[in-house]
Amino acid sequence: MKHSPMIPLIIAILLLVGCARPGSMSTPAQACHQPGTTNTDRVPVPENQEKLAFTVYLPPCYAEYADSAFPVLYWTNGYGQTLFDTADRLISLGDTPAFIIVVLEISPTKGFGADAQIVDHVVPYIDSHYRTQADRLHRSITGISHGAAIAVRAAFRPPGIFGRVAVLSGGIADGEQDKFTNWISAMLPGQRPAVLIDVGDQDGIILLTHYLTNLLDSLDFPYTFTHAPGNHASAYWESHLAEYLKWLMQFH
Repeated sequence: MKHSPMIPLIIAILLLVGCARPGSMSTPAQACHQPGTTNTDRVPVPENQEKLAFTVYLPPCYAEYADSAFPVLYWTNGYGQTLFDTADRLISLGDTPAFIIVVLEISPTKGFGADAQIVDHVVPYIDSHYRTQADRLHRSITGISHGAAIAVRAAFRPPGIFGRVAVLSGGIADGEQDKFTNWISAMLPGQRPAVLIDVGDQDGIILLTHYLTNLLDSLDFPYTFTHAPGNHASAYWESHLAEYLKWLMQFH
């Protein structure tokens, strides 16, 4: 039987299209063997005449597949090379789609107000300068300790631009309950972010975690709570880092 010369061409086109689907579990990164890349950047914050510094991790094959767009994870208080190495590994295994990470450097002394800066300035800058899937369902945020408080404020404050938030070894301050209640009450259907709360059983900050969980319970706001033996230390967070990233990169 003779085969039409068009059949191999059609198959090749279909394979290329399938590889380039943004956000898919079969993202182009699975065909790449080099690690992702990082670069530093800054975004102006007009209200205080400063520039907020951050590091951007671009996944494997970001430059090669110029027609692809990627989900974004915002990490609010810095993290080391372990984060990028873990992302490389999960992407190469197909455990997550290829994704961009924006790692912000926000000190505890500048935590209050940082959530508004992220929502008002950082996210629009990232969406306009990098190839992102610029919708809330493909935009996640997380942080540890004071970064967790920044992340949860950014995820709950209007206009609701994050689809998922992981609150890691943190929570909210006593006195913030009314603010969060107002934000939640103003949310339209479909705007509620998915929430993961994780804290070590011996973590001294767990009281702030309970301020958050008690508030969410009182408002019947669903969330996932996880805990394990451990305290407020990098050994605890790094032992769960892959699980955090896989949860944050779920989009169904």
